[in-house]
Amino acid sequence: LNVTVLRPVQQVAPWMAPQLVTLWLLTVAAAWALLLGWAAARRRCWWLSLLLTLGPILPGLLAGSMPSDQAFLLLVPAWCALLLLSAVRRAEPRAAGKLLWISLASALAVLLVIQSVSPSAGYVPPAWAVSARGTVLGWFARMEEDAGGSGGAGGGTRVDLSAAGPLAFTGRTMLQISDSDLSGRVLLRGSALGVYTGDSWEQVEEPILQEAADVLFYPAATVEGEIRSIDSAARTAAFAEKDRLRKELFAIREKYRDNVFSQAAERLAAFSSGDGYPDYLKKAAQSARQNPYLSGCTVYLREADLAYADALREILGGCAVAADPAIRLGGAIFASADGRVRLDLTLDSALEEQKQWFASHSGLDITL
Repeated sequence: LNVTVLRPVQQVAPWMAPQLVTLWLLTVAAAWALLLGWAAARRRCWWLSLLLTLGPILPGLLAGSMPSDQAFLLLVPAWCALLLLSAVRRAEPRAAGKLLWISLASALAVLLVIQSVSPSAGYVPPAWAVSARGTVLGWFARMEEDAGGSGGAGGGTRVDLSAAGPLAFTGRTMLQISDSDLSGRVLLRGSALGVYTGDSWEQVEEPILQEAADVLFYPAATVEGEIRSIDSAARTAAFAEKDRLRKELFAIREKYRDNVFSQAAERLAAFSSGDGYPDYLKKAAQSARQNPYLSGCTVYLREADLAYADALREILGGCAVAADPAIRLGGAIFASADGRVRLDLTLDSALEEQKQWFASHSGLDITL
């Protein structure tokens, strides 16, 4: 004999509780679906179908929580279609079917159009809309005051406190408004009494109230414009300062580079006047002789180096030698007879190549 013991929910294993809850919900949903199908398809009773579908979401609606837009858009057309089908006789199933599809499509189209033009949940009205709303509400408030006058506990143009007994300032807050949903101009019913005469409060003059309102309700668009103007001015100033710093750093870098290569040029000038310089020219001529395109070439030297012309002709097997004023530091340029091949072995070009290498490998790039 197998006996199954029913255990309380508290004693069920944690891993089993979700499965049991899911099974229970599926059972309830299946019974609810059968009942809804009977009411909608069999009985064609729109009010019973309305109650069955509205029941699960009614607690949320009462609590102020709306269902998802997609689910609600599918539910409302179904209610409308069932309401229209209730007027069709049972003996005309074809007409009922056509009416069902037409009503569903029409109701769904109308709801989609409404949803597309409705503002989203995070919609924030523009400043002009908030200002216009406050202006309209102010008109209605003034119309009420002109029609019925000011009275009651918060009304009137004067409040007499002479018969109120001893008066003493306690610092206690008498009115506080704290609502995060409030935005723009907020109008409170009553009069603004801001002048204390010693035994009564009297109404503030209109020009003073208008001046206070202009300060308190400064247009948001104007504030935003001033903020943008300040931000633009700050960006312009920051850009100008960055440009000034960049120019200063660039000048420092150029000064440092000029100093380095000025010293290098002085050393090259000392080399071209030293004992090792003739050997440098001979090695340059030997490099040119190995190039078959430079046979019978023209050698360009400094004016001061023309004394080495015979030594270079001896290495190259006969060549023309000419002075080039563009060569300042020393070295030689070998140019073919047709001018298509040119071998530049001057100290000037070597120094220029080092300047380019220095600019790309020195690590003195300026980025701000």
